[in-house]
Amino acid sequence: SWGRNLRFEQKKKWLRWRHEDLTLLLEPGKTHLPVGYGRSYGDSGLNHGGVLIDTTHLDRFIKYDPHTGLLRCDAGVSLDQVLQ
Repeated sequence: SWGRNLRFEQKKKWLRWRHEDLTLLLEPGKTHLPVGYGRSYGDSGLNHGGVLIDTTHLDRFIKYDPHTGLLRCDAGVSLDQVLQ
């Protein structure tokens, strides 16, 4: 995160497909936090002692309607990709 105030031990797992069974990534007794590119304010992307579920591989555009401006995309699409 941009704050860089705190650092914690965190395990990271990657979600690679939109239809992937998320339960395969979960660990009993741990908290899980989905994260993207780590550009959050105030270190909100930290999960002390927990598991981060990295969504950056989910970077596909699903549907765009130029008439309404509505875009449907995966969670890992960056704002830069949308603007391009």
